Amino acid sequence: MALLVSSVACAGTRLPAARTDPGAAAPPFPRFAHDARTAIRLSNRGVWLLQKGRPNEAMLLFRMALMIDQEVLPTDHPDSAIRLNNIGVALQSLGKTGEALAYYRWALTIDERTYGNTHPDVALRLHNIGAALAAQGKSDEAMAYLRRASAVREALLAQNQRGVRGDGDGVYPKTAVPAPAKQETGPLQRAGTQSVSPRR
Repeated sequence: MALLVSSVACAGTRLPAARTDPGAAAPPFPRFAHDARTAIRLSNRGVWLLQKGRPNEAMLLFRMALMIDQEVLPTDHPDSAIRLNNIGVALQSLGKTGEALAYYRWALTIDERTYGNTHPDVALRLHNIGAALAAQGKSDEAMAYLRRASAVREALLAQNQRGVRGDGDGVYPKTAVPAPAKQETGPLQRAGTQSVSPRR
């Protein structure tokens, strides 16, 4: 069963280059500016390391990002739940499923307080708890969490489909694009299609 990693995109970010002198002592944590963007960068780099099969290094970056989040963000901020989930994924990759469960549950608590019970992040946390319990051989308990995750996803899908059709209050309500006041006639307009130019 696949574990799901949370990530937040932050374009154009890079960590400093690695030390070139192998004999020089490195501080336990590099000195970074303590802001939310740095936490996002560290977390994204951790996701990359996790995908490359380097969970120990990834966990270090996730923990650093969590420390920064706890310094600069309000208590129980959803970004902290992302870091907690990712620490859990790294721990489970290392075979420490019991420890991973504690982090998944902590993340779930934050997300349920923040978003309620029907949010994609809640479904992700439920899925990971179910996967961890299944890895421990607790199949009945695992199925309960996996069913809850599936129910949340199905509810979100139904809500989105209503919104796309325009017959409900879904996340993506159907909206009409206003036609431009004056249209130039070109080959596309003559063929019955409408072209839209981007705003400048």
